[in-house]
Amino acid sequence: MSLKTETYIFAEINLKAKNAPLGETKIITVGNKSATHEALYTGSPYIYGVLVKVSLGSVDVRQPLPRVGRSSITLADVRGTIKHDFRFRDFLYHYTVANQVITVKRFVKTKGITGSSADVEVIAKGRMQDVSIDTEANTLTITFSDILTLDDVATSQIRPSAFPSVDSSSNGRFVPVVFGSDVQTEAIPVNVYSSSMTYATYVYASNFGPNHFVGGLNSNVLMKVSDTEAREIVSATDQNTPVYSMTISTFSGTGKSLSSVSGKRLAWILTSPSSTYLITHLAASFKIGGSEIANVWFEIYKEDPNTNKPDFKAKVKTEQVLVSSIPAGDRDIILPLEEAFLMESGVTYFFAVAWDQEDANLKMSQDTTLTAAQWDLFDTDAGGKYWAKLTSINQPQIKAYAAEIFDVPASANEFAYFQVQQRSVGHGTNQPDISHLQLIAQTDGLKDDASGTITGSASSLITDANDAVALLYKEAVGDLTDLDRTTYSLPART
Repeated sequence: MSLKTETYIFAEINLKAKNAPLGETKIITVGNKSATHEALYTGSPYIYGVLVKVSLGSVDVRQPLPRVGRSSITLADVRGTIKHDFRFRDFLYHYTVANQVITVKRFVKTKGITGSSADVEVIAKGRMQDVSIDTEANTLTITFSDILTLDDVATSQIRPSAFPSVDSSSNGRFVPVVFGSDVQTEAIPVNVYSSSMTYATYVYASNFGPNHFVGGLNSNVLMKVSDTEAREIVSATDQNTPVYSMTISTFSGTGKSLSSVSGKRLAWILTSPSSTYLITHLAASFKIGGSEIANVWFEIYKEDPNTNKPDFKAKVKTEQVLVSSIPAGDRDIILPLEEAFLMESGVTYFFAVAWDQEDANLKMSQDTTLTAAQWDLFDTDAGGKYWAKLTSINQPQIKAYAAEIFDVPASANEFAYFQVQQRSVGHGTNQPDISHLQLIAQTDGLKDDASGTITGSASSLITDANDAVALLYKEAVGDLTDLDRTTYSLPART
């Protein structure tokens, strides 16, 4: 005798309060059947059984990302019932659904058995656009546009073999993957130092457009402190000395501004000066002591153009990783975003680390050999650009984009340091990422003519570190006139 099953279709609707000063939000769940809290699986929500129709729009799989389809759900107006009371008037008077996220799910439950949340299937996800009421049918229809989810990225767009895990034989080299005929991705290793911290992170980005990597490494992102994150970094050594590990902890209170905490940084800024990126993953290098118990994740906030502060209502975060599940020692971890995130051209974004236990300490580690490869970021023009000054031989030269730290830098300690490198698993030797330079050479039509000269004719691979310096110097400056070919160092800035 087979066990009977029943299928629940339900939608989680994010609502934003209209009259609340901080725009408080809440989530209600509507389904084709009502269900009490945790009736379906452990942690399942209360379901209002008012969902009468789900219409999912179709998308062309051949369309370059982001692929968009129009979908909708229809709800019944139920009044005065014992189980639930769902009234359109109250629903629309107090809350708005505009641009809020909606997630449609399917769950097949075996009667008499509590299911598992792992069996819940997401069948659609999007941002709600508008609502309409049918007074004759007494129904409310919410229309939403589908947005790209991680499932789309993992199953239909990225070739998994192109994203090797850090434990694989790839030695930490992340290669480009193809999203579509007009989209290319890149994994940019970025290291940022300050007087009180050092860490390593990779930013995975996809550049939209027929030329794929517009501007090459000139489109790198640089991270900068935010003065609104109520978290701090406690340095392990003197604040005037770059350190190779840091301890992250939260303030005991809330609302404390980082701008009043000398030398402590945790939130940074992402900028996209000329391109639009699709962010799918973030990664970091952690030193795990083995006893910490905490979930860690990254958060991204879009800048509010009216206040130039992070818009905390528009937060995107990565999936959580249980730190205690990672073996003790130095480990690189990759965290996929909960939903793929479009970083628009010319818009500022805030980037921060977060975790869910105040007493948990995490150490982001870095190899001490990096002292020989620091880049001193100095001076800024009206456009808010930093230029990198080479301080060691055979390290690539690059133009980086960022806003000023604390608006007007008070001293050298107010600047960060920036380096592009190839990191191997286990913190091995740091070398310029030659594979990435080769990709730029192929994309931009630059080549090495075997005598150290970078030309604009047919493409050829760049395999020498000195030529890499010349290539990136040409990218940043436009010609090679001032490049010292003896030491491959830059002239003093006047």
